[in-house]
Amino acid sequence: MAASPNIAAKRRATAVIAVHGVGDQKPFETARAIGDMLQELAAEERDPTKKHPECANPGAESPRYFPFHEQGLRINVNPVVMRAQPADGKAKSMRGPFNAWVQERLDKVRPGKKSKEEPQAEAAQEAATRIEVQEADLHTQFMKGQLMCYGGDDPKDTYETIRLEGERVTIGGQPHDVHIYELYWADLSRLKAGIFSIFTELYQLLFHLSSLGAHTVNSAVLQHLDSRSWRWFRNFQSWSTLTLTVPIPILNILMLGTTAVVVGLGILNGAGRKFPGVVGAAFVAVACGAVVAILLGLQLWRKMNSNGLKPGFIRWLLPLLLGVATSTALLSVPYLSAQIGGHLVGIETVILSVLAALVCWAILAQYNQRRPGLWRWTIIIAVLVAVVAVVSWVCKPGADPGVSGGVWFKNVNQVVLRVFESAYGVLSITWGILFVLVIFTWITGLLAAGFDPRNPGKDARSRWTGFLLLSLPTLMFSAITILGWAIIAKGIEKYLPDVKYMPFLHGIDASSAKRLPQHSWTRLFP
Repeated sequence: MAASPNIAAKRRATAVIAVHGVGDQKPFETARAIGDMLQELAAEERDPTKKHPECANPGAESPRYFPFHEQGLRINVNPVVMRAQPADGKAKSMRGPFNAWVQERLDKVRPGKKSKEEPQAEAAQEAATRIEVQEADLHTQFMKGQLMCYGGDDPKDTYETIRLEGERVTIGGQPHDVHIYELYWADLSRLKAGIFSIFTELYQLLFHLSSLGAHTVNSAVLQHLDSRSWRWFRNFQSWSTLTLTVPIPILNILMLGTTAVVVGLGILNGAGRKFPGVVGAAFVAVACGAVVAILLGLQLWRKMNSNGLKPGFIRWLLPLLLGVATSTALLSVPYLSAQIGGHLVGIETVILSVLAALVCWAILAQYNQRRPGLWRWTIIIAVLVAVVAVVSWVCKPGADPGVSGGVWFKNVNQVVLRVFESAYGVLSITWGILFVLVIFTWITGLLAAGFDPRNPGKDARSRWTGFLLLSLPTLMFSAITILGWAIIAKGIEKYLPDVKYMPFLHGIDASSAKRLPQHSWTRLFP
């Protein structure tokens, strides 16, 4: 609220921003409570030592604040314009722009390495970098990295708040304006309904804690540009955080997708025994019809958006009718029905795999917004799991070669189980790598910050902060994930397909798919 220069010179104003705690407060409740509290104050405080006669009428009091007037505000949420833009790719680094900024400064100062060709130029560059680091406000630089790629919200996300406008009485002086605002964020701190949202928000919090530990060590290493031990400590802290927050979640999501395919095949196989030749064919026909309807609907949506038109009800009904016609044709034509029945299990596996891949893609796409570069890791891990599955199948097939020949396309259920087991094996190795990295992080941290536990300096606090924010999320993530897989294994045990399977990992003693959960996570639930 702008005021004329003359008025602004005579009247002082104070803005009070009310920020509520974690909870489910109602909108504008905090600001109004502060306004009520201020209006209860008197201009002259009572003397607690003065005794008043019983039943005496209260004395006259003047309020310290005049009545507040409430005004609604709607503030547009515009992005913060940053003056200095980062180099290409650094703003969207998986480890964050602040880590890229720190790495760039560390690369300019190489301890123990001097250039023979241009020693003066390198020395001048190192000196300039040291001065820049000493004068840099790390808190401001970190916030710049967080706000650098923020693009603002939609018009519907306009921030709505209130302002309580009042006036403070000043004895013998000029009046003082007081404005009370509310920063409302209960919609962000409120726990959303649903068990799935609880798990996702909990994992997001754990990954954020580990990232904060890496940022703390990044801030501390800038104070020790010539220390190799601090650089090694930073590297191991960063690698541990990256291992916890990238490959391990990807492998768990791939295992969830594979589990969904196995359970879907088990349910279809069980229903197919009760209704031979009906359930499987109907599932394939309905799935093909749904694909036709979705593809036609997407094409219609793009065409209408490009032309700026709104499709009517008849046009939206056309893709649905064509999808139903496709399903009906697949079931009614004898030749097509016979072809579907001859390759029923393979077609079911392809459809379920595509559906599971789409769900995994949607989850990873949301996570990629917080961890740019996740797709590259996903492709690498998926190829690694596929290679392990193929090599293990060649060395030790999951099906009995004497019964089915050990050919993969004749044993679709066993192949899917082998992919799951391969992902589980890669995940076990990744957890082992993480534990080794954590141990080296602990050792290099001790070498960097010293062994004296009584050291009250900033270095020791940075080291312990990094340790805590790495070990606590690792422990909680492993405990919650193991418990979650135990619940899943117990719930899907009766839906697994009743097929013989021979695991290749040492320690898994199971002769069928239904016995696999009994030798893994369901041991927590005897």
